[in-house]
Amino acid sequence: MANKKSGQVRAGALGDHTRRGKVFVPPLLSMPVPTEVLDHLRDDLPDLLWPVCLSALGGDHAAGGLVKLQEAMADLDPPLFPGGSRAFEMRLTSLEAIREEVRSQVLGIAVDIIDRHALLPDLVLSALRFYPDLPGRWLLVDPWSDRVIADDGESLAFLANAVRDYALDGHVQAIAKFFQISWDVLRGKASFGKDVAELLKPYPGDPATRNIADSAIRSIWGVTKGALYMADADLQSQHVDWSRRFWKRNWAISKCVTAAMLDPDGESPPAKGCEDDQRIPDRTKLDVEELQRVADEELDYLAKVNERFLDAVFNPDRSCDLYEPAKEEVICGIISRLVRSAGSFTQSPTRWTVEESAHVVRMMVEAEIVLDWMATQPLAIYDKFQKYGEGRRKLMRLHLTDLAATTDGYETDKLTDEIERLGRKTGGEWGEGFTEVSIESTFAGISLRTMAAATGHEAFYRTRFQVASGIVHGEWWAIEDFAMHHCLNPLHRFHRIPSQFFDRDPELVSEITEYFALLCDKALQHMGIAVDAESESISGAVPESEESA
Repeated sequence: MANKKSGQVRAGALGDHTRRGKVFVPPLLSMPVPTEVLDHLRDDLPDLLWPVCLSALGGDHAAGGLVKLQEAMADLDPPLFPGGSRAFEMRLTSLEAIREEVRSQVLGIAVDIIDRHALLPDLVLSALRFYPDLPGRWLLVDPWSDRVIADDGESLAFLANAVRDYALDGHVQAIAKFFQISWDVLRGKASFGKDVAELLKPYPGDPATRNIADSAIRSIWGVTKGALYMADADLQSQHVDWSRRFWKRNWAISKCVTAAMLDPDGESPPAKGCEDDQRIPDRTKLDVEELQRVADEELDYLAKVNERFLDAVFNPDRSCDLYEPAKEEVICGIISRLVRSAGSFTQSPTRWTVEESAHVVRMMVEAEIVLDWMATQPLAIYDKFQKYGEGRRKLMRLHLTDLAATTDGYETDKLTDEIERLGRKTGGEWGEGFTEVSIESTFAGISLRTMAAATGHEAFYRTRFQVASGIVHGEWWAIEDFAMHHCLNPLHRFHRIPSQFFDRDPELVSEITEYFALLCDKALQHMGIAVDAESESISGAVPESEESA
């Protein structure tokens, strides 16, 4: 229930969210100050490529050499940057922003320090050379153009590992972002408190305070970046421009990597959110004969369930209202539809996946909600159900008739056949003359969710029907979960690529056939038909193999 005046949600799963129209906004995004979620891998790493690569090769030791370079640049006269808005914090774009007239002076000092402290070892230089338009190339690449480096693919692998380490390790991120702080300290412009200053003094050498210091560095980086973007409107676009070029270049220099390529003998990709060595249960290579055995067994069970249902319906000793048969026709029609769908799914092991089963599950959940809701209504509801469908068929025929008038050739012949078939079903012109057409979304004029709430199925609707609907309608979460997986190449930013993996699960078949059996029981109860006393319920029918066991 929402308080429309305040926008606050009073209760429910989204109780701490703020409602804005039909969107529920989480607390962090509801604050008065605009909040933007940033991607540090996408936006920050390309500019920090030099310190990131050095960290991958030399760990924390590389930081000392970079600070030495900063010390040499701190008091350089004239100043490095126009206007004083930049910092010599090892960003590639900052190196590119150094004024042309002081670059020769910078080179005269920096090249010696870079060589003395090994700040451009072969692997790092080779990695930087992958980018022809690298910002700061004049300092990091061009002076060493005559250095010959044999490349057997090692440098590309090194680059990928460096990017991976940055993506996964908060300490590597902090080290790469530390040089903004060290530059401010050298220039006497540090604005953080004494506590932070004491925390950073031994950094990164004190293991006891390293994690806290890492968090402080990353926070200071983010706040400073935001302030700089507000002060210089062009700065963010410059950073983004290089980031775009970096990731586009990575597509040209490296290929997508799948789990199968990394581990040809692996039988399934790593489970999402798990370590690399934790793999989801392998059901992709189930024996074909075993799959067929399960299919035959479940089809046999489904046939027994359906047979008992039909025996109960066709029992000549029971009462059947042929004067007003709508109720039994509707209920039996729904069950008949379900057994056909369940049977098609059961006999096709290639469909035994969560995404394929969603079509059947959604149909069954909807059937249960509709059957239970109609059972609480006057008898006329079943006639209304049929008349709603008849009106929709009439409308379908009219739409196809309009379409046929705009097409020709073979398609017209097919349309004509279908229009004639529908016309026979609607009773032709005379029959349609007595057929109303409702444009309500459901036969009852209320939503399925309302029906579920009225029959105590609201939680079932949310946890089963909505989930299955998300899969059937192709909501992004479902596409991502079942049809995509991450490229494992760090240079591709772990983007999502089409999945070639099918997680077949025979247990899904059992769940569907057992659910069908329960719905058959419920359908008979709604029709007032006593269940065969011998089995007590149709859902008591089990495969022969289970009976013998």
